[in-house]
Amino acid sequence: MIEKTPVARILRCHAKPGRAEDCMALLEGLLQGSRQIPGCVFASLIPPAAEREPHQFVQRFATLQDLARWQESAGHAQWRERLEQMAEVVDAGPIEGLQVWTAPPVPVAVPPKWKLTVVSWMGIFPLVAVSLGLLTPLLQSWPFLARILLVTVLVVSLMSYVVMPRLVRWMGWWLRGK
Repeated sequence: MIEKTPVARILRCHAKPGRAEDCMALLEGLLQGSRQIPGCVFASLIPPAAEREPHQFVQRFATLQDLARWQESAGHAQWRERLEQMAEVVDAGPIEGLQVWTAPPVPVAVPPKWKLTVVSWMGIFPLVAVSLGLLTPLLQSWPFLARILLVTVLVVSLMSYVVMPRLVRWMGWWLRGK
């Protein structure tokens, strides 16, 4: 049976001395090229926040099989070889589901799913409660599915871009604790 779960891949690249600009240019090229990789549905490049931090390259693939096909391809081997000439590369390996939110700066154990579920609930519960409380009176004339569509788009967007990154940062001590 083929697994249909989306999977992410994170490369952390510490540019070798004097190679930061070359490394960034190569990663930007890989970012542009990712659009042509079969099964790659998203790619992003995160430059280092400070001089000693790594560049991070994130790719999301539709399935684990799509990622495996890319990693076994000649194109991947060429990119990897060029990148390793100018940077120390750490591949965090395939990361699936909610674990993508907690990908640490260096490869370590990923938090258990039950902890990720608790932290996700901590964000979703107040967002849904506030959204329903504020929007229900305004949207009473809307059809049921349209109301649900608006609320879920709002909650998912806020979770992805505002709430979850902060919760992971604030609860990191607990998520990664023993």
